[in-house]
Amino acid sequence: MVWDEEMGSLYFPRVEVEDEQIWLDVIEKYPDLEYIVVQYLVSPAVLARLAYSKDSNVRYMVAEKRRILLETFELLSNDKDYTVRMRVAINAKCPKHILEKLANDKHEEVVDSAMRSLKKRFGG
Repeated sequence: MVWDEEMGSLYFPRVEVEDEQIWLDVIEKYPDLEYIVVQYLVSPAVLARLAYSKDSNVRYMVAEKRRILLETFELLSNDKDYTVRMRVAINAKCPKHILEKLANDKHEEVVDSAMRSLKKRFGG
C-alpha cells in the first residue's frame, strides 16, 4: 500500500505483472497475502485460484472483478457465504443463467440483487 498525500489515505497502486505464475507462486507460498494480491490487476487465472480462498473477504473481492472466468462465476455463485453470492449477482458481467439461478437463492438479499440485475440488464 502507498500513502497518498492529496487523498490523505492509503491505496493499492495499480500494478500489472505479465507473468501470472509470479502471482500464483505468491499465493502458494504466502496464503496470507491473498488479500493483497486480489487488489492488483491480475489475470482471470489468478482470480480463479483466489476464488478458492478460505477467506470469504478475498472471495467477495474476486466476485467484484469484471475479468473473471465463467467457471469462477459458477463457483462463487455457489459460495457458502451469502454476501459472496450477492456480490456475484451485482457484478455487471455475471451471465444471465447464473443470475436466474441466484434469483432462486435461499437468502432474500441475494434474490433481490439478482432480480435487480436481471431487470436492469435484460429487462426481465
